[in-house]
Amino acid sequence: MPPLLPITTVIVTLALFIFKYLNNVDIGAICATTMKTSATTYVEINNNLPAEITLKVHCKSKDDDLGICDITQFWGFSFTPNFFGGTLFFCSFTLPGQFEWFDIYNQTRDFFYCNDCIWTISRDGPCLLTNYGDFDSCYSWNPSTQLITKPLM
Repeated sequence: MPPLLPITTVIVTLALFIFKYLNNVDIGAICATTMKTSATTYVEINNNLPAEITLKVHCKSKDDDLGICDITQFWGFSFTPNFFGGTLFFCSFTLPGQFEWFDIYNQTRDFFYCNDCIWTISRDGPCLLTNYGDFDSCYSWNPSTQLITKPLM
């Protein structure tokens, strides 16, 4: 009789196939990065406003409120993404005459693309540093109507 697989191996394999089925994700990519879930992810926010303008940022997740930070150059934080997915950090950004917010780390979007997620913030929105060394992956601010469901300050 062949040896039985440890129960944790069976559970992890089953979870990966369920995740693949629900999210239509390449199972090979998931298996190749399964160990990443124990690694720390770093998010850095760079102020790309004119030198005299301080960027006020307030980041939080479902479990953690990182507080309000005044950024003149850059600020960052680290965390371990949830093994089963769903990690989300969202931030509000206060600029002179402007209040915006953005999902600065969304595990569904970012897990396979950045372990060090380096962002630059301008009036037009956030841009992510890509593997090519440029901040050319730019996003729009989240719609302001969603602020009603996620108060930040």
